Amino acid sequence: MAIVTKSIEIKAPVDNVFTYFARPEHVSDQIKNDAVGMAVVPMDIKEGMGVGTTFRIIGNFNGKQLEWDCET
Repeated sequence: MAIVTKSIEIKAPVDNVFTYFARPEHVSDQIKNDAVGMAVVPMDIKEGMGVGTTFRIIGNFNGKQLEWDCET
């Protein structure tokens, strides 16, 4: 299994950043490329999309399909 990580510094309050990225539909907003198609499928939603929420992302990247699970 491959593990991919990425770190960025965001100059905003932690609560605002967490609330934004806890929403799975915002994940696909971060990839701006016409050759990429993405779907986000909720799997286990916790209260308010909070900690412990899991969802699967299915992406077509130039003809190669990748799927991965994300947990907030």
